[in-house]
Amino acid sequence: GVSALTDISALSTWANTGAIKNFSYAFYNNTGLTDVSALAGWNVESITNYGYAFYGCDNVSDFSTLNPWASTLNSSASLTKMFNRSATTIPSATLPSWYH
Repeated sequence: GVSALTDISALSTWANTGAIKNFSYAFYNNTGLTDVSALAGWNVESITNYGYAFYGCDNVSDFSTLNPWASTLNSSASLTKMFNRSATTIPSATLPSWYH
């Protein structure tokens, strides 16, 4: 993972993510990342693998900003350890509602 990536606000313009199929390990162990709200507007219906995508992102305080993904989330997508943290447990209130 990349630990120095701190600002992903430019990714908000990637609303049409149809070419992305595998999002696994995208931000794996990125301890510099604190906010993922820039991804909230993404259409994620083509993504089939989110495994470990945010694993180890210990400084993101609120993943619930990804709640809008519920409308386009592929129901058969793999969510294996998508939000597990390496050192702590994420409070369920800060996870997206569709992840529960």
